[in-house]
Amino acid sequence: MGKCEHKQLQELKQIGGPILMMCIKCNQIIKVSKGSRTKIK
Repeated sequence: MGKCEHKQLQELKQIGGPILMMCIKCNQIIKVSKGSRTKIK
């Protein structure tokens, strides 16, 4: 299995807390910290 590039992200809506994004391809949940742009390699 190759590494997923996480290009197709869907935002998971939640009240408060960190922003969570889910990759549609591999279903991996990625945390997005507020105020900073995420760099996923």
